[in-house]
Amino acid sequence: MSQFRAKRLDIGGFVNSKIIRDHTKRKVFEQHEPESYFINQHDQIRMISHPTESYHYKINHRERINELYKEAHNTCIRHEILNRLHSLNLHTLRLPLNTPESCPHIPILASPDLSTAKRVVVYFGERNQDLGIFAYRIIGGDDGINAGSAVDFVKGIQSGAASGPGDEEEDAPAIVIANPGQLIWCRSQGRAMGRTEWENLPMESAVHPGFRLDEETGRNLVEGNRDEVEHVEYVFEHVLRGAGGGSARIDVIGSEWTGAAVVRYLGRHWSTWSTRTNGICLIAPLHGLEDLLPHSPDPTSTSPDSTTQTTLASSFADFISTRCRAYVVDKATIGTLVEGRAEFGCNVYASGEQHYVECIIIRAWRHMLDWFGRLSRGEDGVEEKWEMPESELRKESGEEEGHVVGKVDEMWAPDFAPSSAAK
Repeated sequence: MSQFRAKRLDIGGFVNSKIIRDHTKRKVFEQHEPESYFINQHDQIRMISHPTESYHYKINHRERINELYKEAHNTCIRHEILNRLHSLNLHTLRLPLNTPESCPHIPILASPDLSTAKRVVVYFGERNQDLGIFAYRIIGGDDGINAGSAVDFVKGIQSGAASGPGDEEEDAPAIVIANPGQLIWCRSQGRAMGRTEWENLPMESAVHPGFRLDEETGRNLVEGNRDEVEHVEYVFEHVLRGAGGGSARIDVIGSEWTGAAVVRYLGRHWSTWSTRTNGICLIAPLHGLEDLLPHSPDPTSTSPDSTTQTTLASSFADFISTRCRAYVVDKATIGTLVEGRAEFGCNVYASGEQHYVECIIIRAWRHMLDWFGRLSRGEDGVEEKWEMPESELRKESGEEEGHVVGKVDEMWAPDFAPSSAAK
């Protein structure tokens, strides 16, 4: 320890070599101790020792140490955000429903009046983000915790951002925040977590390999919620189906792969949800036109013949064309129409976010909720029905010159087969 010893020691009284050694250790540990943080009056996370500085990632030359420290920091953020969301009267539901807390389950957040609500806004976040979190980079930045999480989003809905004229606060839509990002069950801690947290669980030493994810036996997975596709289906079938006594209108926000899972699920079950879906907003959409084609018969449909399925597919395509919109990374003013309709079958708008997909929801949720409100009120919010140019359709379907194209309905003919890559 001699190389760390100060030239002048700020100690007095009886001194020997061991006291000097221990004092030197304390000073060295104090100097290199991980920073502590606090939440200032602007809802920003800042260092206690340097109140104007935000989170510092690199505190050690070992990447493992930096990642562990970041995960400990994020754990505190998650606890704070969940406490705030609970204070906004969102309750935790465990999936599968009625699962004891000690058994494998996935937590989601939902309003207590879900069973009686007339409308429900459901948010399916990214599959690599934690429950209630939009973007850690925003939470730790200048905009603050509420802006970078679902807190401001929930407050906006509860204050009437998605409601009709004259609606009182108690009539605001119910809220469901799904959890496609925390689908790994950690048996040692008895809770669900995301892959990043799983990879940074404490181990015996910094050189020990990470814990193996037991996907073969399913001991680290939850029945019915093994991936984002199953999670989306479970939320629709077991959480949203009974909302409002089975009649509540549903507004859906889906991000990236979870948004694609929503489109594919609704395409397969459109006979069930056609009368209950109010509108859909997709963030950085990843579905394709083949997902709007006729699917295998809906097992819940009473008329599963091919003619009915083709009609339903046309109806679903019309819905996506007129009551669905997508938002992408684009620095143009939010709401500016950009390219992409020929690729996704719906209008595509700039989000005002020019760097990160995870920040689109933060920039655009007010725009989305306002549109949902106009759709619900029957105002002029429905998009114009899409008429794809003839040349574009030939390029999509491989038809020869001379093929005549009408309105959007004609795109989804039964002989237009989905690509083999579609899942």
